[in-house]
Amino acid sequence: MNKETPKPEEEILKSNNYSLYDLLSVGIYILQNEKFIYVNEALSNLSGYSREELLNLNLHDLIPNEDILKLEKVIKLALKGVTPELPLFYTSKVKMKDGSFRFFEASPTLIQYHGEPAFLATIIDVTDRKKIEDRLKEREETLKGILSAAPIGISLMQERIFKWSNKAMEEITGYPLGEMIGKPSRFLFGSDEEDDRVGTILYSNLGEKDVIEFETRIKTKKGDIIDAHVIINPLDHTNSSKGYISILSDITERKKAQEKLNQLVEEQKILLDNIEAQVWYLTNIAKYGAVNQARADFFGVKKEELEYRNMWEISSRDEVKVCIEGNRRAFEDKIQVKTEEWVANSKGIKRLLSITKTPKMDSNGNIEFVVCSAIDITEQREAEKIIYHLTYYDELTNLYNRRFFNKELERLTNQKQIPLSILMIDVNGLKVVNDTYGHLEGDKLLKLIAEIIKKSCKKTDVISRWGGDEFIILMPNALKKDTDKIIKRIKERCDQAKFRKELPMSVAIGAATKTDIDQDINNIITEAESRMYSHKLTIKNSSHYAIINSLMASLKTKGFEEKHVINMREIGARFGEKLGFSLYELNKLDTLITLHDIGKIRIPNEILTKPDLLTDEEYKLIQEHPTIGYRLLKSIDYLKDLAQDVLCHHEKWDGTGYPQGLKGEDIPYLSRFIAIIDSYEVMSSGRPYKKAMSKEDIIKEFKEKSGKQFDPELAEKFIELLETM
Repeated sequence: MNKETPKPEEEILKSNNYSLYDLLSVGIYILQNEKFIYVNEALSNLSGYSREELLNLNLHDLIPNEDILKLEKVIKLALKGVTPELPLFYTSKVKMKDGSFRFFEASPTLIQYHGEPAFLATIIDVTDRKKIEDRLKEREETLKGILSAAPIGISLMQERIFKWSNKAMEEITGYPLGEMIGKPSRFLFGSDEEDDRVGTILYSNLGEKDVIEFETRIKTKKGDIIDAHVIINPLDHTNSSKGYISILSDITERKKAQEKLNQLVEEQKILLDNIEAQVWYLTNIAKYGAVNQARADFFGVKKEELEYRNMWEISSRDEVKVCIEGNRRAFEDKIQVKTEEWVANSKGIKRLLSITKTPKMDSNGNIEFVVCSAIDITEQREAEKIIYHLTYYDELTNLYNRRFFNKELERLTNQKQIPLSILMIDVNGLKVVNDTYGHLEGDKLLKLIAEIIKKSCKKTDVISRWGGDEFIILMPNALKKDTDKIIKRIKERCDQAKFRKELPMSVAIGAATKTDIDQDINNIITEAESRMYSHKLTIKNSSHYAIINSLMASLKTKGFEEKHVINMREIGARFGEKLGFSLYELNKLDTLITLHDIGKIRIPNEILTKPDLLTDEEYKLIQEHPTIGYRLLKSIDYLKDLAQDVLCHHEKWDGTGYPQGLKGEDIPYLSRFIAIIDSYEVMSSGRPYKKAMSKEDIIKEFKEKSGKQFDPELAEKFIELLETM
């Protein structure tokens, strides 16, 4: 009887290349009947099990039930011939020998071994990548601007309608973002059947799973069909209508690579040409031996254009010098060397490769060659940088945040750094700016102060945003004389800085220094903070007065009628005396009259100075000034008791006024008072769109509107005053 002809895969395992697999950093195994029948040394190192131990284990020993159920279903169907296709990649959690779990990504191929079906697969550890992906998912909304530059297609979807997409999505599909946003995703699929299939996957899993993954085929604007891997992350697992994040990767090339892998196995090509990792060996420190296809593809050349050539002919001088350094250590020290090297690919784009260089010894201990394998970790490193920046930097000012400050403080404290000074800085008038001009202007002020602080400090100083309107500076090797210099610089630059012409800019600063190793650094921070608040109290009133005076000056430049206020103060004093106001009440009234229209600082100049009657829309803007004035005065301690009077000075006795529609005695007394003298001043002085009225007509007007616009008792008293004038 003739011996059975060996299968191609069996020949691979028996070939000379078989021993080469043990030198690769990529794990390789063959699985048959849920048992490992071959594992290489790299897989043993990755898992912590010896090769003998792995050969005595099955899938249930290594993979948790929730992952193995999915895997078994695919394996059983493939083995029965129900479906000849396996997933291009699958990721599962694997139990290490020490009891911990890590995530591995496998690329399987169905083969025949000893006449029975088996699975040939490569394995890489993707635990770090998995952790990064999980952390990124938690910051999806915050990262939207950053994700615009991500190399994979990312979209915000709601009811399968595009709400936002990044640039990579445009590049993958060929559709400009303007043609995608607001449209259902149906146009991306090559057929209605595929669109229905994807819809079924989505709606059957939304609300059930944290992450939904599937593969599909989409049609680009040019009409090309590409393969895509899609990850769906619901924004709210309890309410699918809130939408979800879609992450789409073009895996067309990966699909093609998988098809080529299957073809090469069938044609008895070696496994090394079918793995994603770049693999090659060196005959000396600067000369290639054989290379696999992934390595050739990286440089955009054929394999024979790389093989047995000198590195100096392939890469730049700087790249080769870095590479040779690691090669020399592997050849001369006879040790495995791991490096990270930036290498230009076929498009001239620098990619970061994680490279492992393993010497192959002969029986006499001499090096025959060095086997190298490389994995592209560029995106992984970029993601780590993004996470680091989000973790340790303040989003608005781009200074360090409080988390980084605490970490750096702990480091310097542990190093017993002496002297160590702390500066606490508080921005004066931020609330006034926010309430008067809006939070965008407040943000500009904070960014300007942050820039001033950076320019005033040394490079060794750690500048952080402490929170709100406060900053903190950590100054190693700094004594009081050093902190005094920094404080002086900051104050001088604040005086010279240009924020808004009408607003002065100032800060309160406190400093304290740790000069003894036994001092508690938290007490030093408290001392600096206390001195800052003491400084703030000494400058608070003058700062606020300066702001109010600046705002009033600004009103004049916007066409505000100073004469209107002067006339109101004069008639107001006379009316107050008639009503028996005390000196304190008259002074309060005078301040209220001066500031009653302070809210007009936010009204456009062209509306304030318009000679004609206002349109309905312009009048609505004018009606906002009491509310603006209220918010502004409310933020200043010594003026906040006038805020309610300013808010209500356009209310009417019958409830038809604004902004709240208050009625009768619900309107503050001084607001009713101001309403009368404000109206009198307008009637007696006139406006560009309305002539001045005679005293008789004014008295008639007040009588007609008494009990409607005006408080009837105050109106009666005011008419008595007018009749004596």
